[in-house]
Amino acid sequence: MTRLTVERLFSSPSLNGSVPIQVRFSPDGARVTYLANPPEDRERLDLYGYDVATDTTQRLINAGRNQIAGELSHAEKAERERRRLFSSGVTSYRWLPDSRRICCVIDGGVHLLDCVV
Repeated sequence: MTRLTVERLFSSPSLNGSVPIQVRFSPDGARVTYLANPPEDRERLDLYGYDVATDTTQRLINAGRNQIAGELSHAEKAERERRRLFSSGVTSYRWLPDSRRICCVIDGGVHLLDCVV
């Protein structure tokens, strides 16, 4: 057991666990998606989806498993620092109007992924 310090109380990640960010409805309203830290890696963001009809949640994009990201350029590193983005993985995403695909940024690269479940 480690001792809880004042520094740890105010550092990342939060002691309360991860807080979902970029919460969005799919255009057809069937799913709610969000970015969150997976339990195995608090420094990475993955895309999760909650299916309204089935009342289930699943990871749609596992950025740790997808080896599609490349090395960040100096400009991308500087931009991430300005925006205070310290997590790796999926940093932003948008649903396409067909509700079947998502355009997302994974570690600086733009990708179009099918999200049919």
